[in-house]
Amino acid sequence: DVPEAEIDCIVDFSHHTVTPALLDFAIARKLPTVLCTTGHTPEEKVKIAAAAEKIPLFFSANMSLGVALLKAGGSRIPRGGN
Repeated sequence: DVPEAEIDCIVDFSHHTVTPALLDFAIARKLPTVLCTTGHTPEEKVKIAAAAEKIPLFFSANMSLGVALLKAGGSRIPRGGN
């Protein structure tokens, strides 16, 4: 157990089924949260969006640098054709 006074933020790489309870905990304590899990249901995604209105929240299902660069650069890659 970690005393709540010592928690600065939450970084979660666990399982998507933990997300609702984790967000309740974070919201109740106004803790910034980073969610890095995959497989969220539509209902869980709604809860994530609602939580983002109440606390600082970063959500990325894939934290790999390569995926982030592909996402950022994908719109800059020329498409076929002349």
